[in-house]
Amino acid sequence: MNPENGIQVILHSEALVLFKQGARLIDIRPEWEFAFKKLQVSDAINIPYYEIPSRWQEISRDGIFVLCDSAGVHSRRTANALLEYGFKEVYILAGGFIEWERGGLPVITDISEKLSGSCMCQLRPRFKKK
Repeated sequence: MNPENGIQVILHSEALVLFKQGARLIDIRPEWEFAFKKLQVSDAINIPYYEIPSRWQEISRDGIFVLCDSAGVHSRRTANALLEYGFKEVYILAGGFIEWERGGLPVITDISEKLSGSCMCQLRPRFKKK
């Protein structure tokens, strides 16, 4: 796998191979989504897509990166931004978190961060933090 123009959309099975080779997951979902459920991948970081322009310097540009959002809507724009910031090898997880979970791959769930809503666009934290 070598991304053409620096970006390639990959399946979760391909992402697993990259993670085993040391690729780093950047979960670009909002913090409240990440807090409830996350991919069980070592060394994953959460920087919401809308914070990438102000926080990208927190990440070393060296290495291989896989972007994950909820369903793949924000990944392409975020990947393009990372390339502009000097990242060399950026992959997009096809279908995002939804396809990862649907594929039966490992997920960590924090029930205290449970979400509610009738569809993905309406999900919000169920319990208010004290």
